Amino acid sequence: MFPYLITKQRYLENGLLNGVENVTNNQTYINTHISDGLLLGRGNGIIETMDGQNITWVSSDLGRLIDNKWVFYGVTLFNNTHSDSLSVLNNSIALSKSASGPILPDYMWLLELFIEETIFGALK
Repeated sequence: MFPYLITKQRYLENGLLNGVENVTNNQTYINTHISDGLLLGRGNGIIETMDGQNITWVSSDLGRLIDNKWVFYGVTLFNNTHSDSLSVLNNSIALSKSASGPILPDYMWLLELFIEETIFGALK
């Protein structure tokens, strides 16, 4: 039995955050190829605005080879930032979908966690 193939890839992407903010996403992934058409990726990176504000993140992704293109589904955890324009991402979790290849969009959906508070009044 042979060990799994492990690859390292780095990407630099430019895009829009919330459809408004121009950002750069500098990312690194370590991928473990489980089979010919399946890989497990662990990533980390930093999103930076044009004025130098930033937030870091980590992710876990599952990649499948579909029609000769890698399609990735993942979960991303954003760390804390002091940046005003990126504070919406503070300690948030996102689901993502992306595909390999030039000029293919990445999609990310932030999860909203609802915390229900119950206030108990004093019994009389």
